[in-house]
Amino acid sequence: MVSKEKYLEIGQRIKELREARNIEQSELASMLGYKSQTTISKWERGINLPTGKKLIALAKVFNTSTNDILKSWFEIYSLT
Repeated sequence: MVSKEKYLEIGQRIKELREARNIEQSELASMLGYKSQTTISKWERGINLPTGKKLIALAKVFNTSTNDILKSWFEIYSLT
């Protein structure tokens, strides 16, 4: 299971990728089929994580890989 600390790190990565592309939370929400930015905000604050399908969609929007989004999670678990 992923710790809440890792949720926050993954959320920060999502935020970094979004801001680097000058995308607002509401724009990203719309791109992913959400009606408001609430879900995006929860991801970025480490409250929740995206589902597998949404993670793949995020990677496509950001033109990156799911591994890149989850890199902090992979770094921790590769050490154990």
